[in-house]
Parts: sequence; C-alpha cells; structure tokens
Amino acid sequence: MCGVVVVLRYSCRHAEAAKRLQAITLSSIGDAVIAADDTGAVTFMNPEAERMTGWCAAEAMARPLTEVVHVVHEDTGLSADDPGTMVLRTGQQQALSNHTVLISRDGRRTPIESKASPIRYAGGPVEGVVLLFRDCTRIRQIEEAMRERTLLQAERDELEAEVHQAQKMESVGLLAGGVA
Repeated sequence: MCGVVVVLRYSCRHAEAAKRLQAITLSSIGDAVIAADDTGAVTFMNPEAERMTGWCAAEAMARPLTEVVHVVHEDTGLSADDPGTMVLRTGQQQALSNHTVLISRDGRRTPIESKASPIRYAGGPVEGVVLLFRDCTRIRQIEEAMRERTLLQAERDELEAEVHQAQKMESVGLLAGGVA
C-alpha cells in the first residue's frame, strides 16, 4: 500500500510540474493567447493578450470570450465574425479576415491577424478553443508608407513626363525659330 501512495504522489507532482511548464510556455509566447472552455468562457490569457485586450487575466476568467475579445472590420467598423464561437460550433480552425481591428477594453484600436483552433483530445469532442492573435500595427504602418511611396513615385513620373514634354516643345520652338 505504501508503494501506491508514493507512485500517486510522484504522479501528482509530475502532473503539477507539467501543468506549470505548459502555463509558463503559453505565457512566454510573444503573440496573444486566450483559451476558453466549450461554453466560450475564458480559462487562460497570456500577458500579451492582457496587454492587447486591456483585461487582466483574473478579471477575464470565466467571462465570455466575446466580451473580452471585441473585433471589428478595419474599414467599416462593423463587428467581425467571432472565430471562437465559429470554432466551438464547427470544430474547425478559423481565421479572421484581413484588416480586422481589436478594440481593447479602454477603446484602443489595434490591427490584428488572428486564428482560432479547437482544443480537443485525440478524436474526441471539442473541449474548448484557443485564440491566437498578433499586433499588426507595424505591418500596417509599413503598408501605408509603401502606398504613399508608390503614389509619390507616380506623381514624380508624371511631373518628369510633363517636364520632358515641355523641353521637347521648347526645342521644337528653337528649331522652328532658327529655320525661319
């Protein structure tokens, strides 16, 4: 009987250590990670998710994922489909469309890329959902700078063409004056 107790203690310690390692690993990821159970209630948030959503993990626990993660279309401001709910309904991985914005608890708007995946044991039913999203602010800034650069280059090309045409006309005028 004593050997069984030792094995159980070892198994419990090993399980606790594995659970701590899993939490540390998820907390160390540079992207935002939020997990929810099969009802859509938040069960985990890493520090990046806290920063981006404006919710601390303790306050977000057991709240609906849709309350903690508010996503809209960048151009229209209309609510985007909730990937967490779609995963729970379909059991399939989902991605948000491009040009979506996360609105934090304090109203900050952050352009994001996002994926949601089902949490399930091998072959079993969906036990929950994990949502992963990344801040795309810098990417959007670079895209905007490239659009501006392209527009400026087009304007420059147009002005150079006009100058070249004016120089041609001036040359033609000089030639015509010299012939007369």
